[in-house]
Amino acid sequence: SGKLNQIVTVNLDFVAISRRDSYFRATLNEADLAVADGMPLVWVSRMTDEPVPERLTGVELLDECCRVAVETDSSIFLLGAAPGVADEAALTLQERFPGLRIAGVYAPPFGPLTHEENERILAKINAVRPEFLFVALGAWGRWQQLQRVGWGPQVDAPSRRELNHADALRAARNA
Repeated sequence: SGKLNQIVTVNLDFVAISRRDSYFRATLNEADLAVADGMPLVWVSRMTDEPVPERLTGVELLDECCRVAVETDSSIFLLGAAPGVADEAALTLQERFPGLRIAGVYAPPFGPLTHEENERILAKINAVRPEFLFVALGAWGRWQQLQRVGWGPQVDAPSRRELNHADALRAARNA
């Protein structure tokens, strides 16, 4: 579609942050898909008129996206995590999903992202135009910083899908 489709994996920490941070709450509410990444959310939802049918972890979502990427000959980009984690995750994912195309891997330096670093991230992603972008920036503040500078709409990809989940890359590395 060429449109950025943002998927967020919501856990209790996300709910707590969204209660005190309206920008974070809006980001979650504006996502194309929000999934419950934790059984406590599923259990609490059963007390409402709209119960969540099941838990879907970031790891499960990452695996399914990689399976779809192989089937559709799409590429993925792994952004974030600690240095080396995404590189190891890429290797593990390629072993688990033969034919998976890794368009790129990049772990920005820790700390506040500068304008120059933001531009570097955009350039790296836009140079390879992945169909799937997995974002694992760890601290929510860094993710918000990227969102606030508007980098999502600046990502130039043929059919963009984005997954925000730090644990998925760490788990993929260790699988």
